[in-house]
Amino acid sequence: MTCIQIIVVDTNAVLRNGIQAVLERTLLPRSRVAARDDLPELAELAQYDVLYLDDARYMQSELVELLRHLKSVIPRLRIVVMSQQLSVARIQKVIQNGALGFIHKGDDLEHSLNVSVSTVCRDLAYLSPRAAERLATVSPYVASGDLTAYDTQVLQMTAQDLTVGQIAATLNTSIRSVYRAKAKIRDILNIQTTDNIVDAARRQGLLDD
Repeated sequence: MTCIQIIVVDTNAVLRNGIQAVLERTLLPRSRVAARDDLPELAELAQYDVLYLDDARYMQSELVELLRHLKSVIPRLRIVVMSQQLSVARIQKVIQNGALGFIHKGDDLEHSLNVSVSTVCRDLAYLSPRAAERLATVSPYVASGDLTAYDTQVLQMTAQDLTVGQIAATLNTSIRSVYRAKAKIRDILNIQTTDNIVDAARRQGLLDD
């Protein structure tokens, strides 16, 4: 592994310092690991090869926007997101929008850091064990994005315990259309009834946990 420059951004000082120490033991002597609690200015960030970014402060939409922006202005920057969350939807969004790696903090963090740094420095994607296992449970049909925006709205409102009538009124559509959308979601999830549609959707990554 060639000499590289890494920056760790995590709001938790104890964890941030621990991650920095692990990475420093992994790298060549002339490599450098910086650590701070927030992102530096873009000009400074562009000096680094790898960014380890804790996602605790970001809503999913904010994180996606940040990743897209960083990849557009610093395309050579390899980004590894570190998270307490294990939502399939979040992992997929992170990887699809610019991150090269995802580490779940519930995994063996030292092992994940050691493997991830050598992996992403070869421009290969890395998922920590729990994240990889979680993604493996997603069926290709569901992951391929077969739900329309309308279907997704119906699913999200169902998860909020709205009745079919309430969903129809909110979306200004017919009750029959709502039932059709729920039937489609049921078929995509490969379940027999719509009674457990929300739990099944969460397991398949169509809803955040």
